[in-house]
Amino acid sequence: MNFPRQGAEARSNSCACGPTKRTPALRAALTIDLHDTDRPEDIFACVTWLEARGLRATFFVPTRMLEEARFTRAIDAIDGGPHELGTHAHRRDLTEVCALGAPRPTPSQLDFLDRGVALYEARFRRSPRAFRSPAWCYVSDAAASRLSRLGYTVDSSATPQRAGILSSQPFRSPWLFTPRSPHPRTPTLFEVPTSCLLFPLSRTALYLLRTWGILAFMELFVREAELFPERPVVLQLHPNDLSPNAPDEPIHFAWTDVLPLPQRGFHARYWLMDTDRERAVARAARVLEELTSRGFVWHTLSEIRGLCLDGSRAT
Repeated sequence: MNFPRQGAEARSNSCACGPTKRTPALRAALTIDLHDTDRPEDIFACVTWLEARGLRATFFVPTRMLEEARFTRAIDAIDGGPHELGTHAHRRDLTEVCALGAPRPTPSQLDFLDRGVALYEARFRRSPRAFRSPAWCYVSDAAASRLSRLGYTVDSSATPQRAGILSSQPFRSPWLFTPRSPHPRTPTLFEVPTSCLLFPLSRTALYLLRTWGILAFMELFVREAELFPERPVVLQLHPNDLSPNAPDEPIHFAWTDVLPLPQRGFHARYWLMDTDRERAVARAARVLEELTSRGFVWHTLSEIRGLCLDGSRAT
């Protein structure tokens, strides 16, 4: 699949009949969450897929993966390219989810963040700048302050107007009234929300809504970005969503799936997913191609932060 030229160049060449008013380029960010259940070959395939199309992404890695030798080469492939590599907590478990959302956590509860930064710095000889919480769980002011002290400058944990009943935390909607535009969480930590309305623009939506449904859902965020250019379209995927040879994901059925379980939600929502790998990759490619053809320029999340800060200084 051939991707058209990106953003301002494509749009400025669309009309050469006299002077035209320069419009700000529309912004998009592709984010890819890694898990320790991923196959290294799918991470390689994802990086190759993006490279072939000249696309960049922000990858989020749970820092425990930095301790596992089987992921070393795959993570190096990400780091060796034009991508941004942020962190996705350490173990991504319930203990970390609870600590991140606690309004008054003890210092030791958030020590996993320090450990993750230490592992990252030992591996890459630099500090991480981007963070995303597990399952977009809430990041309290205390946790945001800790992230700031550790040197993080951008967070992408917020899912504005997400309905808790449709998430893995059905009895909580902590991001319901979060601003939709990128905004500061602390003086040094900038929040770049994942595009969301009731549920995020994510791989789950990709599987549930099928091709025409996900394109219609995407259109909501395209129109929003056209009305409010400071709001990027931020899409979340996993590596196997761009790995044509990855196996199909099995769907497991249990009677408890129909119950709104804490930390899991209505698991029955996954019964409706189309997990055929060939169709999933084609669907993801269609979304990325459509955004590119509509004039969106792909940025890392740190670049989005920089553009927002430059814009605020200009005004």
